[in-house]
Amino acid sequence: MKKGYKIKRSRKINGKRRKNIYKAHPHPLSVILFIVVVGALLFVGISSYRPILNFLSGTLSGSEAPSTVEESSNPDSSERPQDTDPEPEPAPTPTVSGLHGVYLTHAVAANEAQLDTFLDALSGTGVNAVMLDIKDGQGRVLFQSKNAKALAYGVIAENAVDLAVIAQKLSQRDLQLVVRTSAFNDEAAARANVDMAVQYRGADYLWLDNSSAKGKPWLNPYSAEAKGYIQELAVEAVEAGAVMVVLQDVQFPPGSGSSLADFGQEAGGITRSQALSNFVREAAGAVQEAGAVLSVYLPATQVSVSDEVLYGGMPADMLGEHLALGAFPYLYTNNYSQDGLTLAQPAADPAATVKSVVSHTQSALSGRDPQPEIIAVVQGGTESAVNAVTYTKEQINAQVTSLSELGVENYIFYQTGSSYLLA
Repeated sequence: MKKGYKIKRSRKINGKRRKNIYKAHPHPLSVILFIVVVGALLFVGISSYRPILNFLSGTLSGSEAPSTVEESSNPDSSERPQDTDPEPEPAPTPTVSGLHGVYLTHAVAANEAQLDTFLDALSGTGVNAVMLDIKDGQGRVLFQSKNAKALAYGVIAENAVDLAVIAQKLSQRDLQLVVRTSAFNDEAAARANVDMAVQYRGADYLWLDNSSAKGKPWLNPYSAEAKGYIQELAVEAVEAGAVMVVLQDVQFPPGSGSSLADFGQEAGGITRSQALSNFVREAAGAVQEAGAVLSVYLPATQVSVSDEVLYGGMPADMLGEHLALGAFPYLYTNNYSQDGLTLAQPAADPAATVKSVVSHTQSALSGRDPQPEIIAVVQGGTESAVNAVTYTKEQINAQVTSLSELGVENYIFYQTGSSYLLA
């Protein structure tokens, strides 16, 4: 039997005993086997280290470990900024600035040759806008409207104008289109649709005002359908190219304080003043959304004078952001004195009258929120039907100077003729 390796603990050298630490040498095959096993273990360990670590990390954190390096390096999809289209820029709020207009009668607007002559004559006068009517006090719609109600009621005038064509003619001459429309003073629509009109109390027929021996019906300011009809026509005009809508006759009918007039919804607790204010606010919003400005017309004689029948109180209470102020000298009699405004001879000096009237209105509107911006509607020429005074070009243009001294830069010259005495 082959002897194994024996470890000798000591031996004698030079007569001394010393500790000897010789070890047994392993067999070569054992060394080779050991190296192979260690190598295999290292390979397995390195290969399994990342999955095991990920598994252990996911288990300890209570969440599933990311499956790839790319996924684990990116934020969760719910936290990523989404690729969305940017919010569209809000449309700018329409404003009035430096409006210098003249009134154009429907008769001239409906005649192409006269219209071109009228517009060409404005060159070099400083005028940059033209105002014409789209619905008159009789309820006739004066433009080629596609409104379903206007078509059904048969109220579109035979010589109705094409607003888009007129707006284009104006644009070619660097002029803007302003339109004026009667609101509730609308006999034609009231007769065509009784449900939109003021009716007699306890009866099923039209209430008539006292404007003449026969009287005439009015649209009801409490009627949602009536208000919608007025608003739809205004928006249609804006879509045709108008930059401003002037609402006239925003009021209740004269004489409607009588118990015979039935407005239906008035019993619902909404006052006359509130009804008019709500209408102006809603119409202004619709017109603004379409891209234009809405202004309410009031004669200067009425702005600061309370009238419970027509306005349910102060007419200024219904105003929005813009007031088209009728500041004509012929509105006043000699030695006029009311509500703190005194005029000795208003027709004799239009510029002085305009200055007094507009200044008085500014004081009456002071402190209101919003304070309406004034577009002054002033004398454009001699109106022989209402006074016998003949104005010169200098007198008419002097009104603009008076307005400028008061800080009012927006104005419209008005006359029912077709020839303006402008510089």
